Amino acid sequence: MSAQTAFALDFQKPRGFVNDFADIIETSAENQLEASLENFEKETSHEIAVVTVNSLQEVTVEEFAVALFAEWGIGKKGVDNGVLILVAPNERVARIEVGYGISGALTDAKSSEIMQNILIPAFKEWDFSGGITKAANITMQIAKGEIVDVPKTAKVKFTFEQLIMLIFFAY
Repeated sequence: MSAQTAFALDFQKPRGFVNDFADIIETSAENQLEASLENFEKETSHEIAVVTVNSLQEVTVEEFAVALFAEWGIGKKGVDNGVLILVAPNERVARIEVGYGISGALTDAKSSEIMQNILIPAFKEWDFSGGITKAANITMQIAKGEIVDVPKTAKVKFTFEQLIMLIFFAY
Protein backbone atom coordinates (compact mmCIF):
# COMPACT_ATOMS: atom_id res chain seq x y z
CA MET A 1 0.00 0.00 0.00
CA SER A 2 1.38 3.37 -0.90
CA ALA A 3 1.60 6.21 1.59
CA GLN A 4 -0.85 8.09 -0.61
CA THR A 5 -3.40 5.27 -0.29
CA ALA A 6 -3.01 5.17 3.51
CA PHE A 7 -3.69 8.90 3.75
CA ALA A 8 -6.72 8.55 1.50
CA LEU A 9 -8.46 6.13 3.86
CA ASP A 10 -11.15 7.68 6.02
CA PHE A 11 -11.39 6.02 9.44
CA GLN A 12 -14.06 6.67 11.99
CA LYS A 13 -12.85 7.42 15.50
CA PRO A 14 -12.84 4.50 17.95
CA ARG A 15 -15.55 4.58 20.57
CA GLY A 16 -14.38 1.65 22.70
CA PHE A 17 -13.00 -1.83 22.25
CA VAL A 18 -15.99 -2.84 20.09
CA ASN A 19 -16.65 -0.57 17.11
CA ASP A 20 -19.59 -1.97 15.17
CA PHE A 21 -19.76 0.59 12.38
CA ALA A 22 -21.51 -1.94 10.07
CA ASP A 23 -24.17 -2.57 12.74
CA ILE A 24 -23.99 -6.38 12.56
CA ILE A 25 -23.47 -7.23 16.24
CA GLU A 26 -26.52 -7.54 18.47
CA THR A 27 -26.60 -4.85 21.15
CA SER A 28 -26.52 -7.27 24.09
CA ALA A 29 -23.57 -9.17 22.58
CA GLU A 30 -21.79 -5.90 21.84
CA ASN A 31 -22.22 -4.68 25.43
CA GLN A 32 -21.01 -7.99 26.91
CA LEU A 33 -18.04 -8.12 24.55
CA GLU A 34 -17.10 -4.51 25.33
CA ALA A 35 -17.06 -5.32 29.06
CA SER A 36 -15.02 -8.51 28.51
CA LEU A 37 -12.43 -6.74 26.35
CA GLU A 38 -12.17 -3.86 28.83
CA ASN A 39 -11.58 -6.30 31.72
CA PHE A 40 -9.08 -8.24 29.60
CA GLU A 41 -7.09 -5.06 28.95
CA LYS A 42 -7.07 -4.22 32.66
CA GLU A 43 -5.85 -7.75 33.56
CA THR A 44 -3.22 -8.17 30.84
CA SER A 45 -2.56 -4.75 29.26
CA HIS A 46 -3.25 -6.39 25.87
CA GLU A 47 -5.74 -4.45 23.73
CA ILE A 48 -8.15 -6.24 21.42
CA ALA A 49 -10.23 -4.05 19.13
CA VAL A 50 -13.22 -5.47 17.28
CA VAL A 51 -14.17 -3.39 14.26
CA THR A 52 -16.86 -3.89 11.63
CA VAL A 53 -16.96 -1.59 8.62
CA ASN A 54 -19.32 -1.04 5.73
CA SER A 55 -16.50 -0.58 3.23
CA LEU A 56 -12.80 -1.28 2.85
CA GLN A 57 -12.63 1.85 0.68
CA GLU A 58 -11.27 -0.01 -2.34
CA VAL A 59 -8.16 -1.44 -0.66
CA THR A 60 -7.49 -5.01 0.41
CA VAL A 61 -8.53 -6.21 3.84
CA GLU A 62 -4.85 -6.57 4.72
CA GLU A 63 -4.07 -2.97 3.72
CA PHE A 64 -7.10 -1.65 5.56
CA ALA A 65 -6.30 -3.63 8.73
CA VAL A 66 -2.66 -2.52 8.84
CA ALA A 67 -3.60 1.13 8.26
CA LEU A 68 -6.41 1.08 10.86
CA PHE A 69 -4.17 -0.71 13.38
CA ALA A 70 -1.54 2.02 12.98
CA GLU A 71 -4.02 4.93 12.85
CA TRP A 72 -5.77 3.92 16.06
CA GLY A 73 -2.55 2.81 17.79
CA ILE A 74 -4.02 -0.50 18.95
CA GLY A 75 -1.85 -1.90 21.75
CA LYS A 76 0.45 -0.15 24.17
CA LYS A 77 3.12 2.09 22.69
CA GLY A 78 6.52 0.46 22.79
CA VAL A 79 4.99 -2.94 23.59
CA ASP A 80 2.86 -3.39 20.44
CA ASN A 81 0.51 -5.79 22.21
CA GLY A 82 -2.68 -5.13 20.28
CA VAL A 83 -5.01 -7.27 18.20
CA LEU A 84 -7.50 -6.08 15.61
CA ILE A 85 -10.44 -8.28 14.61
CA LEU A 86 -11.75 -6.62 11.47
CA VAL A 87 -14.95 -7.64 9.66
CA ALA A 88 -16.19 -6.13 6.40
CA PRO A 89 -19.52 -7.90 5.77
CA ASN A 90 -20.30 -6.16 2.47
CA GLU A 91 -17.04 -7.42 0.98
CA ARG A 92 -17.46 -10.71 2.89
CA VAL A 93 -13.95 -10.62 4.34
CA ALA A 94 -12.38 -10.53 7.77
CA ARG A 95 -8.86 -10.25 9.15
CA ILE A 96 -7.08 -10.65 12.46
CA GLU A 97 -4.12 -8.28 12.68
CA VAL A 98 -1.69 -8.94 15.52
CA GLY A 99 0.96 -6.64 17.00
CA TYR A 100 4.51 -7.93 17.31
CA GLY A 101 4.41 -7.84 21.10
CA ILE A 102 1.71 -10.50 21.24
CA SER A 103 2.59 -12.48 18.11
CA GLY A 104 4.47 -15.13 20.10
CA ALA A 105 1.21 -16.35 21.63
CA LEU A 106 -1.20 -15.35 18.87
CA THR A 107 0.69 -16.46 15.78
CA ASP A 108 -0.44 -16.03 12.17
CA ALA A 109 -1.29 -19.74 12.20
CA LYS A 110 -3.53 -19.32 15.28
CA SER A 111 -5.18 -16.27 13.72
CA SER A 112 -5.85 -18.28 10.58
CA GLU A 113 -7.33 -21.12 12.65
CA ILE A 114 -9.66 -18.67 14.38
CA MET A 115 -10.75 -17.37 10.99
CA GLN A 116 -11.27 -20.84 9.48
CA ASN A 117 -12.78 -22.59 12.50
CA ILE A 118 -14.74 -19.83 14.22
CA LEU A 119 -15.44 -16.73 12.13
CA ILE A 120 -16.13 -18.17 8.68
CA PRO A 121 -18.45 -20.99 9.85
CA ALA A 122 -20.44 -18.56 12.01
CA PHE A 123 -20.65 -15.99 9.22
CA LYS A 124 -21.86 -18.63 6.78
CA GLU A 125 -24.75 -19.16 9.19
CA TRP A 126 -25.27 -15.37 9.36
CA ASP A 127 -24.28 -15.43 13.04
CA PHE A 128 -22.06 -12.37 13.12
CA SER A 129 -22.55 -11.72 16.84
CA GLY A 130 -21.77 -15.30 17.82
CA GLY A 131 -18.77 -15.61 15.51
CA ILE A 132 -17.20 -12.34 16.56
CA THR A 133 -17.81 -13.04 20.25
CA LYS A 134 -16.33 -16.55 20.05
CA ALA A 135 -13.33 -15.30 18.06
CA ALA A 136 -12.66 -12.54 20.59
CA ASN A 137 -13.03 -14.92 23.53
CA ILE A 138 -10.63 -17.46 22.03
CA THR A 139 -8.21 -14.65 21.14
CA MET A 140 -8.24 -13.55 24.78
CA GLN A 141 -7.62 -17.11 26.00
CA ILE A 142 -4.71 -17.61 23.60
CA ALA A 143 -3.18 -14.25 24.48
CA LYS A 144 -3.31 -15.15 28.18
CA GLY A 145 -1.78 -18.56 27.45
CA GLU A 146 -4.89 -20.39 28.71
CA ILE A 147 -5.40 -22.40 25.52
CA VAL A 148 -3.07 -23.24 22.70
CA ASP A 149 -5.42 -24.99 20.27
CA VAL A 150 -8.35 -23.40 18.49
CA PRO A 151 -11.45 -25.59 18.75
CA LYS A 152 -12.56 -27.14 15.50
CA THR A 153 -16.08 -26.40 14.36
CA ALA A 154 -18.34 -29.42 14.52
CA LYS A 155 -19.65 -30.78 11.24
CA VAL A 156 -23.28 -29.87 10.75
CA LYS A 157 -25.92 -30.92 8.29
CA PHE A 158 -27.46 -28.14 6.23
CA THR A 159 -30.95 -27.72 4.90
CA PHE A 160 -31.23 -26.88 1.22
CA GLU A 161 -31.87 -23.21 2.04
CA GLN A 162 -28.84 -23.05 4.34
CA LEU A 163 -26.68 -24.69 1.68
CA ILE A 164 -27.73 -22.06 -0.88
CA MET A 165 -26.92 -19.26 1.62
CA LEU A 166 -23.59 -20.92 2.43
CA ILE A 167 -22.66 -21.08 -1.25
CA PHE A 168 -23.72 -17.47 -1.73
CA PHE A 169 -21.68 -16.28 1.26
CA ALA A 170 -18.62 -18.31 0.20
CA TYR A 171 -18.48 -16.46 -3.12
